[in-house]
Amino acid sequence: MEKKMIMPPHLKALHDNWHFSPGVLVGDTLYVSGAIGYLPDGTIPRNPTAQYIACFENIKAVLEEAGASFDNLVEMKSYHTDLQHSLADFAEIRDRYVTEPFPTWTAIGVRELSNRDLVVEIDGVAKL
Repeated sequence: MEKKMIMPPHLKALHDNWHFSPGVLVGDTLYVSGAIGYLPDGTIPRNPTAQYIACFENIKAVLEEAGASFDNLVEMKSYHTDLQHSLADFAEIRDRYVTEPFPTWTAIGVRELSNRDLVVEIDGVAKL
């Protein structure tokens, strides 16, 4: 099995610090690591909506680096620190990026993420 790491340039610092691949391409399947609200300047916005947008922009960067788009996404999981109160706002941002036919989606409430300022993390699988 041949694995190819997918590395958008602005995510290299996360790769170097935490030793993971933002995306891994195996055959025609792209596995997208949990994207967080990490901005290109390395900061995490305090505003949840800004974090949702940053997450989707980071996923978009991984997809584009692999020659794909959100249309290729077949599965998505989102992990929320305040699921009940954030889901409607999150879904509104998601719908700016993800359109029909929709991928599968599982939304999971969690107590915490890797940084105390994070409110959401999203991973996915795409078929090229």
